[in-house]
Amino acid sequence: MKLAEVISSIENYAMAFRFHATERMFQRAISSQQVEYILHHGDIIERYDSDQPLPSVLINGYTIEQRPLHVVVAINKAEQRLVIVTVYEPSILKWTDNFSRRT
Repeated sequence: MKLAEVISSIENYAMAFRFHATERMFQRAISSQQVEYILHHGDIIERYDSDQPLPSVLINGYTIEQRPLHVVVAINKAEQRLVIVTVYEPSILKWTDNFSRRT
């Protein structure tokens, strides 16, 4: 499932990065452009509908450079905002099926 199937139109949503996400992106050399690409092209592999204060999803995808990434994003439909919670490169030791299922 794509993020665009969960929200009406991803283009109408602003992106906001939590401090934790920004810090991890810097440490892991992940750009905001790569995150945005994953949001548009990746697949939702887990949903956390009961997360507080906002429901969130885990998105799995590959950058243009074919780097695998996971993006946890909270969805604020009322404010049309996607809040990037964290971003990381999934471990082959913890994930199978092209990083889409936990081992």
